Amino acid sequence: LLLFIFHTAKVNAQSCCAKSKSEGADVNTSIAEMMSKDYALVDHNGAEKTLRGLIEDKVVIMNFIFTSCKTICPPMGANFAALKNELGDKADEQLIMLSVSIDPSTDTPERLKAWKANFQDEADDSWTLLTGKKSIVDQLLKDLSVFTPLIEEHAPIIIMGSANNEEWIRTNGLTSP
Repeated sequence: LLLFIFHTAKVNAQSCCAKSKSEGADVNTSIAEMMSKDYALVDHNGAEKTLRGLIEDKVVIMNFIFTSCKTICPPMGANFAALKNELGDKADEQLIMLSVSIDPSTDTPERLKAWKANFQDEADDSWTLLTGKKSIVDQLLKDLSVFTPLIEEHAPIIIMGSANNEEWIRTNGLTSP
């Protein structure tokens, strides 16, 4: 199933969603930049986490949301929950699903937890929502080439890959799971 996800995502990324070299940094350069740093974040349960600690030795699927969004974020949350249900226990063992808030000033752990509860059992921690200090989150978003100064204009982006692999994929977050 994971191979199918990556094959499909790679096709989708090549055909519709990957940034061209002329549009900015390619996703693999961004991931290399991300892996060279460690970002102190807070999860939806209020626990301090480091991004490197979360993704080490895992396959990673990461999207970018904010809790007051009324347009693309709710469908992206529903897609993540549906994907988690399709993957079942594999999401706990081999894969981590992360949603990073692009509005860390507003999105407290409590708000993230309530937002997640709209889509999935809040006790299930295979899907982790992250926030943190605005400066740290903004730097992460910039390093991943997903930062936008106007959060309402953010794109429905998912990045997928492995911290142990140099090839990552960027795809559309509104496609079906």
